[in-house]
Amino acid sequence: MSAETAQRLLQQAHAWEGRNARELDVYLSEHRDAFIAPSPHCPMTVLRLLTLLTDNGFGDKVVLLGCVRCGRTDQFLRRRTPDGRCCVRCMERVERRACARCGQIGRIVARRQEGRICRACYSLDPARRSECARCGKLAEIISRGEDGSPLCNRCASRPKKPCAHCGRVRIVGANTDKGPACKSCHASARPRLCGICGQVRTIQRRGDGKGRPDMCQRCCREVGECAGCGRHRFGVRFRGGPFYCSTCYPRSKRSCAICDEMKAVAAVWPVGSVCQRCYRTRLEHPDTCAECEKDRILVCVNDSGDAVCTRCGGVDLNFACRSCGEEGPGFRDGRCDRCLVLAKIATLLGDEGSAGDARMKPMFDALAAVSPGSVHTWVVNDSSLAVLAALVRAGRGITHEEIDKLPQNRRTRHIRAAFVAAGVVPQRNEALAQLQLWVDRIVPTLPAQHQPVIRAYAEWHLVRRARLRAARRPFRPGADASNRQRIRCAINFLSWLADEGASIGTLGQHHVDTYFDTRPSKARALGTFLAWMQARRLITGIEVPRTKGGLPQRFQDHDEHAEQLRRCLTDDELPLEFRIVGALVRLYAIPVARIVELTYDRFHRDDTHAYLVIESSFPPRWLP
Repeated sequence: MSAETAQRLLQQAHAWEGRNARELDVYLSEHRDAFIAPSPHCPMTVLRLLTLLTDNGFGDKVVLLGCVRCGRTDQFLRRRTPDGRCCVRCMERVERRACARCGQIGRIVARRQEGRICRACYSLDPARRSECARCGKLAEIISRGEDGSPLCNRCASRPKKPCAHCGRVRIVGANTDKGPACKSCHASARPRLCGICGQVRTIQRRGDGKGRPDMCQRCCREVGECAGCGRHRFGVRFRGGPFYCSTCYPRSKRSCAICDEMKAVAAVWPVGSVCQRCYRTRLEHPDTCAECEKDRILVCVNDSGDAVCTRCGGVDLNFACRSCGEEGPGFRDGRCDRCLVLAKIATLLGDEGSAGDARMKPMFDALAAVSPGSVHTWVVNDSSLAVLAALVRAGRGITHEEIDKLPQNRRTRHIRAAFVAAGVVPQRNEALAQLQLWVDRIVPTLPAQHQPVIRAYAEWHLVRRARLRAARRPFRPGADASNRQRIRCAINFLSWLADEGASIGTLGQHHVDTYFDTRPSKARALGTFLAWMQARRLITGIEVPRTKGGLPQRFQDHDEHAEQLRRCLTDDELPLEFRIVGALVRLYAIPVARIVELTYDRFHRDDTHAYLVIESSFPPRWLP
């Protein structure tokens, strides 16, 4: 380094003359390694000089001083602490005082006439806000236009320069050693080894040089017990105090512009602040615009006070799907839930236009139209659908037998019902079929000596009677549950006999009496099994206890019956579904299990009356 360059750098560091020069001279005489091992208590002139040396090409000869708390070297260390120099952000985290406006303990960032104020009050300070010349909103002004007009953060134009890494002209995300970098290149250029997980990832928090290593974004998240829900989750501290997870973190509450309730703000639309419930309702249920009379998402209000869409309100907000053009809640990548579901299905099924694809498309079109959001979660997370897609790609037809090979859980039942509704597979008595499948699964898990008896009792007695019943009248899930309970009681009884050292051949009356005394609630279900064994002469001389059903204890008089019927017919405060079910029960004594099976084609209306077909074998009933 020449003398002229050294003098220029010292003058830029304000250490060429005066008190700063003498302070620098004393410090360098006491610290010979000041440029390679700077002390955390060094004067400000040393910090300026180290930064200037690095910027002028001497970075390999010097070492920048890092913050004693966070270890960052890209921050100017203006504050002094007993441990050494610290950046402003770390000092704000430590020095928490009561705000003169809100009274909360927080980071003091500014002074006003009433005293020190925190960061939250500073961001809402009216003195920092002005009307934006482009959008007309009262917001913080961060830049000005060519004519000097104030612009807010949303309306201000950000500089675009060629990225030094990818060469594309994009918004500058950071200025690196190679030059300006876009946000994508800046994020991808920072990964290095995380000191916690050992993976090469983007470093979110630098090490402090005192035992805390560099940490990636996943490892630097704080984990603790949430003060709201009490669960051990990731989260942050609220104003340096209680620890909250992201769900329970306290959010500012304002009056919702739609429901007028004080709730947490989910979005700020031209109509005003909107809560989470109203936000989802407006997105998921587009309504008719008061001006263009089209079904769109209404987030604006015209001069007459009517709700209008973004186009009629002159707001630059786009809720339209980039694939179908319909407005609705966007899920990802600018596409609505329906289009995203169809794209996922096309990816899952493979070759589009195949025979299997043509058979499955109607079902997924119907599902996406009804509840596309839930179908998207089902398509992504459910392994049963992937198995069905593999069957389609393999060329095998989608039948009930193929679906029966899948795990029979709630999701598989959902898949089967969707195929039946779309006409992919024919309709069948699902309760009867599930009973047979359950018997085939449960019998092989029993001890070998019990399997022949349980299989004969289940298949030749219960399942056979269930088939006969299903041929005459509906076999509902309640009957399926009752038959399963009888089979479970038989299995438990045989297991209890084995534990007592007995078997069916040595079964005595005292065994039956002891079992019924300790388990009176199983008497009716087990009585069917014992009676069946007596009829097959597997046991003899056993008296099966019979339980009598209880008689009704409470009766409804005519006035109470008429009052409940009147409420179902005239009370508008009750939900419509409850009124319909209650009226059918009071008028025709129809069980609720049969009411839920009624379809729309059972209801007819003419010029004078309305009719309901309750049973196909009976004439329609006139409705009042």
